[in-house]
Amino acid sequence: MTVKELIDKLKGCDPEATVCTGGNDSISSVEALPAYYDGRLRKVVEDEDGTPVRVEVNGHGGKVKIHSYDIEDVVFNYPRIEVVAPNMDGLLESCAEYRQEGLDYERSARKKYDHYSYLDKYDGHLFVWDVEEIN
Repeated sequence: MTVKELIDKLKGCDPEATVCTGGNDSISSVEALPAYYDGRLRKVVEDEDGTPVRVEVNGHGGKVKIHSYDIEDVVFNYPRIEVVAPNMDGLLESCAEYRQEGLDYERSARKKYDHYSYLDKYDGHLFVWDVEEIN
C-alpha cells in the first residue's frame, strides 16, 4: 500500500477513532525511511479484489514505517504508569505482573550500579552516568 492509498482509506474513517496496528496496539511514531533500511521492503501486490498476486522485495525508493506501543512493554518500561481497563481483570492482572517485573528490574539495576552518581531509564533501557565523566 502506498502512502496515498493509506491516506485515501483514512479519509473514509471516523476522524476521532483511535488508529491501531494489527495487534490492537496504538501507534507510537511514524518515520520515513529508505526502502533498504532495516531490511529490504517486502510488498504484497494485490489485484482489484484484494487477492495477493505477487510479492516484491525491493531495496530502492522509500518506505513509511509505523511503530506501535506494546502495552506489556510500556508497563514494564514505565512501571508507575496508570493502567485503566474497566471490567478487564485478566488484563489488569497481567499488567500488575509486568509492573512488578519492571520495578524488580529497576531495583536490581540500581543495586548493581549504586556506585554511579546518576541512573536514568529511557525506553526501557537503563543508562548509567558517572557525573565525573560528564563534567
